[in-house]
Amino acid sequence: MQLLQQDRIRKPELLAPAGSYEGMIGAINAGADAVYFGGSLFSARAFAQNFSTEEASDAIRYAALHGVKTYLTINTLVKEQELGELIPFLTPYVRAGLNGVIVQDLGVLALVQENFPELELHASTQMAISGKYGALLLKRLGCVRVVPARELSLTELKIMKEGSGVDLEAFIHGAMCYCYSGLCLFSSIIGGRSGNRGRCAQSCRLPYHLVEASEAGRSKEKSGYLLSLKDLCALPLLPELMEAGIDSFKIEGRMKKPEYTAGVTAIYRKYIDLYLEDPASFHVAKEDLSRLSSLYMRSQIETGYYHRHNGREMVTLSQPGYSGSSETLLKEIRDLYLTGKKTIPVQMTARLTIGKPAELILKTVANEHSLRAMDEVSVSVRGEEVQEARKAPLQEEQVIRSLKKLGGTNFHCISCTVEGLTENRTGVFLPSAALNELRRRAVASLEEKILLQKDNPTLPVERKEVPLPSFHAGNEIVRKANLHVSVESEEQLSALMRSPLKADRISIGVLPLLQNPSLIQNIRSFYKEPPQIFAALPFMTREETEVDLKDLDFLLQLPIDGFVIRNLEELAYLLAKEEKEAGQRKRMLLADASLYCWNHRAVLALPVDAFTLPLELSFHDWGRMLAALREFESREFESREFELREFESREFESREFESREFESREFESREFERKSNFPKRSYEIPVYG
Repeated sequence: MQLLQQDRIRKPELLAPAGSYEGMIGAINAGADAVYFGGSLFSARAFAQNFSTEEASDAIRYAALHGVKTYLTINTLVKEQELGELIPFLTPYVRAGLNGVIVQDLGVLALVQENFPELELHASTQMAISGKYGALLLKRLGCVRVVPARELSLTELKIMKEGSGVDLEAFIHGAMCYCYSGLCLFSSIIGGRSGNRGRCAQSCRLPYHLVEASEAGRSKEKSGYLLSLKDLCALPLLPELMEAGIDSFKIEGRMKKPEYTAGVTAIYRKYIDLYLEDPASFHVAKEDLSRLSSLYMRSQIETGYYHRHNGREMVTLSQPGYSGSSETLLKEIRDLYLTGKKTIPVQMTARLTIGKPAELILKTVANEHSLRAMDEVSVSVRGEEVQEARKAPLQEEQVIRSLKKLGGTNFHCISCTVEGLTENRTGVFLPSAALNELRRRAVASLEEKILLQKDNPTLPVERKEVPLPSFHAGNEIVRKANLHVSVESEEQLSALMRSPLKADRISIGVLPLLQNPSLIQNIRSFYKEPPQIFAALPFMTREETEVDLKDLDFLLQLPIDGFVIRNLEELAYLLAKEEKEAGQRKRMLLADASLYCWNHRAVLALPVDAFTLPLELSFHDWGRMLAALREFESREFESREFELREFESREFESREFESREFESREFESREFERKSNFPKRSYEIPVYG
């Protein structure tokens, strides 16, 4: 990364979206340092135009010539039966010069790293990374960059950056989701389309009625677009984000028009450069904020979560859709950035010495505003031998006119010098066809040299193997459990203990345990055969939430059997604590359904003792994944055993539970012969009560 002005300020990457080939050209022409785009598969914007393989190859080459990096989004969850398509799909993009991939699925991350170690791996915001421990875990898994959850404050981002050292990419402009990206099942449940598959139905943009009881007993009703957040515009916060050390500024919007991409990119390019040139005089003009508001934005713009936790002022209650943009503004953007390709300035020097081959030198001129401003690249090519003129000698204007014909190429000439025309009285001669051929060869040679030495400053990352769980054969923590009941309050726990239901495992929410640790002993005293007791951790653990990592330290002191893990931050923190204790696993780690295991490679990537089968997959999808685990175990030398029972959906019977909580029954395994005495790994199936 290039240092500018002070060591503490680094020039950030400006990362623009491209939902189409035209959008990518517009982003590059408007000053983007990098562009992210999706292909025909595995993209979280399945309804964007996206790129064909041929378009992408051309666009990647064009970007590389201009020192612009390209990232392909593979930011969806991948089913078992789709894994075989991944590497063939990705291969043409890599051959074209792709710089990196943005990934949500841990199984995909592992496969890409194995097959294309030269690619940068970026952890998508769909992973909902909320702290430094999660970032460090992904760094160990091979990621050079993390895109944290959009809900984090500037303070939390600083802590993550300082504590992990990994590259951070933060959103600065575009649409905001009501829920944490990657954790939202709203569209899947309401609209039948999963956001984790790139098919979000935008359920939060619909109107809703909120009904609540008043003190008088009558209901009060409010209506509007109660879940529709205003769009983000962090332009006024650019100095703070740069001072915080954010490495990449990301613009959202692959579903939007090329005019949006180009127009927004140009404004952020302007202000990033202005701040770096003169921080003291940084000021955002009202007309530029107005211009941004006019480019496909919802209602008023907001600065997001960087300085607030939440608030009703972030919701656009009356306008869920985008405001239209004036045709005058759109035409201006099209004329500036979308009517042609950007060209690279070059200097030309022609040497025409009688009796020697004609020589043409092409040299690029560096762009000081580019993050990856390439070193000056030059090539020299030689052509036909220069002759002494017998009739009409070459004139300087004639040579320059011929050499500067660069239309249709990726270059334009800013200066052309001709040497040798006056070395004798009669002058020199070279056929026009020879001059044209000299120019064509020089252009091709320069383009090839730029592509071969394209800047690809991938940060050096020590790819470490994350230690697998310390299983112990015969350990009581991995004994079979048939019914797992989760409770979130003391009232629900009391209802369970009064019911005839016999749970083999009870997981209790963190807040009841923090408020009343004696619940653990009460359960053990109540049951003749006490169940396993787990602490069910929050779905999101952050520096600024009610339950934070300090509370996990307290829970580690309690006599519980294990933890229900719901995000990578919690998992990484507990693994780090385990490493400090000589790697001895004392408590079972159970991954809840929010730690997605859609394929067997994702299961293998998670260092846990047991996992919950995904809520959005069918019985058939579960069966395919579990069969793949069985096949893997039968032929690989992994030090974990995966025991599987025959998978038949009709065998699963749900039992009513009066507290109306989720029920889970552990999916235990059918015994099959093993030559080694490995411990057992278990699976849980979520069942709604």
